[in-house]
Amino acid sequence: MPRHAQYLALLVFAVATLSPGSLPAQQSTVTGEWEAEWSRWNNQWRLHLEIRTRIDGDRIRTGNSVELDEFSGDVPQRNASGRVPLQFQLDRESGSFVFEGSQTGKEARGDFRWTPKAEFASAMSRLGYSRLSLKDQFQLSLHDVTTTYVSAIQDRGYRSLALDDLIKFAIFDVSAGYIDAMAATGYDDVPADDLVRFRIHGVDAEYVSELAALGFDQLSRDDLVRGRIHGVSLEHARAVADMGYERSSFDDLVTLRIHGVDADYIREMVDLGLQAANLGQYTQMRIHGVDADFVREMVDIGMADLNISELVQMSIHGVDAEFVHDMADLGYSDLSGKTLKNFRIHGVTPRFIDEMEQLGYTDLSPNRLEQFRIHGVTPEFVEAMSEVGYDAIPAKTLVRMRIHGVDASFVKRLERRGIKDLSTKELIDMKIHGWH
Repeated sequence: MPRHAQYLALLVFAVATLSPGSLPAQQSTVTGEWEAEWSRWNNQWRLHLEIRTRIDGDRIRTGNSVELDEFSGDVPQRNASGRVPLQFQLDRESGSFVFEGSQTGKEARGDFRWTPKAEFASAMSRLGYSRLSLKDQFQLSLHDVTTTYVSAIQDRGYRSLALDDLIKFAIFDVSAGYIDAMAATGYDDVPADDLVRFRIHGVDAEYVSELAALGFDQLSRDDLVRGRIHGVSLEHARAVADMGYERSSFDDLVTLRIHGVDADYIREMVDLGLQAANLGQYTQMRIHGVDADFVREMVDIGMADLNISELVQMSIHGVDAEFVHDMADLGYSDLSGKTLKNFRIHGVTPRFIDEMEQLGYTDLSPNRLEQFRIHGVTPEFVEAMSEVGYDAIPAKTLVRMRIHGVDASFVKRLERRGIKDLSTKELIDMKIHGWH
C-alpha cells in the first residue's frame, strides 16, 4: 500500500473509532460511494479506492490501494474512451464488496455494497475477538485482515492486541514474516506500538543488519527509528570512515545527517586545509555557515591562517569579506581575526567609525574604538557634551567620563547650583567624590 494511502487509512480509522457490539443474526449490509484511480507502488500498478459511507451514524471516509488481481469483473482502466459502465467485485474472508458505476477518462466512481460474512465473525470470536460490530467487521474487511493473519500474529506472542492495534498492523504491513525477520536480528518481543513505528519509518531487518555491519548491533528501538528518520546508512557511514573517521559513534552519524555534513563537505574542508580533530567540529562549522565559499573568501582577504574555531567564531559574529573590505576602506586593514570579531561583538561598524570621524575623532586605534563602544562613547554623547560647552574632548577623557557617569545632564545639574566652567578633570573628580 502506498505510504500516503496508509496514513489516510490510519487517520480515518482513528476518527471512526471501533466500538463493541454484536453482529445481528440477520446479516446487514453497508452501502456508500466510491472513487478509484490507478496508482503505482513498488513498480506495480494498483487500484486506489476512496470509500465514503456511514455506519451507525458514524461517517467513514477511507482510502486503500488494492492489487488488481484481487478484483473480479469490469475493473476501472487507466484511461477510458467515452463513458464506460463498471461492475466489479472484491471478495474477502470478512465480507464481499460489489462496486457499480462508470468511468469517463481517468475518473471512475459509483456506489458500492458490502455484505459481511457471519462465519468470519465466528472465527474471530474463537481467536478472542468476540462481539464484533458491523463497523468493526467492515474495517477489518477494508484492510483485508484475515483469520490466518490474526492467528499468525498471535503465534508470535501478540495475543492481546486491541482491535485498533490489529488494524494498524494491517495498515502498515506488520506481518508475521516481518516480525520473524526482526526477531532474527535480535529484536524480538518488540511492543506493538514500536513495530508500527518501525514500519512507518522503514526500519526493517535489512536496515538493522546494515547498522550491525557498522558495529551498531545493540541499538535501542528509539535509535533505530532516529537513524532511519535522519538517513544514517551504510553508504554514508563508510564515506565518513573513508575520510579518516572510522570510530564514529552512532550519535555522531545522526548529528552529521541532521546538519547536512556528508563526505563531500568533509572532503572540501580537508582540501582547504581544515582537517578537524573530531566530527563535532565539522558539525559546528556547518551549523554556523562555514562552507567552502566562506573559507575561500577568508583566504582571499589574507586570512588564510585561521583555524576551525576561529572561522566558526568569525561566522557566528558576522565577520565576512564585505565587513573586512569596509574596514580596510576606512584605514583599518590587516586587523587580526580576534580584533575583527571583537568589533562585531561590540558594534564597531563602518558607520560608527565614519560618524566619529565626522566629529573629529580620526585615526583612532582599534582598541580605542572598542573602548568607545564598550563604555558608550557614541556620536550622541559627544554632541550632547558639545552642547553644554565641551568640545574636542580627548578620546581617552571621553572614555573616563563615561566610566564615571559624567554626561551633559550632570553638567546641567551643576550649573543650576551655580557651579560652572569646570574642566573635564574637575567634572570627573566631582563625580568620583559623590556629586550628583
